[in-house]
Amino acid sequence: MDLYVGNGTKVVTLTVETYYLTFQIGLILELDNCYFVSILSRNIVSVSFLTLNVLKFIMKGKCCSFYNDNVYYGYGIYMNSLYILDLDINNKKNKLDNQYLSHL
Repeated sequence: MDLYVGNGTKVVTLTVETYYLTFQIGLILELDNCYFVSILSRNIVSVSFLTLNVLKFIMKGKCCSFYNDNVYYGYGIYMNSLYILDLDINNKKNKLDNQYLSHL
């Protein structure tokens, strides 16, 4: 699948069927139908996608907390116009290199 970024440049994506976000508290959120863009230094997770499918977000100031079925999963800190998730990047379930942190 090819995507176009904001400046109109076409970027090639690598399909990843499922990606696992592992939070510091040990809970895992399974994301289906993900695409990985290798030229990006960080990949992005859409808040709207997550809220439609799983999570409830509470945003206050420069921090957001997220819950699934009223169970606390974790938080994100606002930096450079994105919320950076506090994830366990050593998750061995993912096929991709886990250096690519997820952002909201």
